[in-house]
Amino acid sequence: DLYAEIQRTITTPGVEITMDVHYGDHERQVLDVHMPAGSKGKKLPVVMFFHGGGFVSGHKNVKKGAFYGNVGNYFAKNGIICCNGTYRYAPEVTWPDGARDIGYAVEWARKNIAQYGGDPDAIVVMGHSSGGTHVGTYALHKAVQPPDTGWLGILVTAVLPLLIIGGFIYFMMRQAQGTNNQALSFGKSRARMFLGNKSVVTFNDV
Repeated sequence: DLYAEIQRTITTPGVEITMDVHYGDHERQVLDVHMPAGSKGKKLPVVMFFHGGGFVSGHKNVKKGAFYGNVGNYFAKNGIICCNGTYRYAPEVTWPDGARDIGYAVEWARKNIAQYGGDPDAIVVMGHSSGGTHVGTYALHKAVQPPDTGWLGILVTAVLPLLIIGGFIYFMMRQAQGTNNQALSFGKSRARMFLGNKSVVTFNDV
C-alpha cells in the first residue's frame, strides 16, 4: 500500500492511454493501450503485459490505478507501445482458457495495433505470476496460438521473454505448489496437493 501511494504521485507526461479496448466478448477480455504521444502513423515495437492473480483474481488496474498501468506507462515513456491486458480466470474457466485469452489478445494486436502506431510484426508478450504462466502456455501450446503465427513468430512474441522470466515464474510456482488456486485452474490432483506428511508421491497417489 505504501508503494501504491508513491506510484500514484508519479506523473506520465507524453503518454496517451486508450482504456478498456475489447479483444473478446467477455467483460475481462479487455486491455489498455499505452502510447507515446504522437505515435499514430509510426511503427513502434509493442509489448503486451498480463497481470498475475493466482489464476483466480486480478485486473489490469488495481490499487486505484497504481498497478499495472505503471508497466504500460514505463514502456510508453521509452518509445514502446504497451497493451496492458486482463483475462478470464478460474473457476469460471480452466486451463488452457487463460492462455487462449493471450492468443485472442495477440491476434487482436496483430490486426489492430497499427492504428495506434504499433508494428504488428514486432510484438513481445510477457506476464507476471499466473499471467506469465498463461504466456508460457501460449508460447508452447499450438492450439491456443493465432493462425499462421509460425514458430518464428512465437519465438519473437513469447519464447524470448518467457526465457527471461521463466526462472522467476518457476520459483513462484514451486512456492505455491498445492494451493487451491492451482487446483481450480488445472484440476485437483492428490499428488499436487501433497496431503499429510507424505514425503514421497507415487503414481498411485494421482
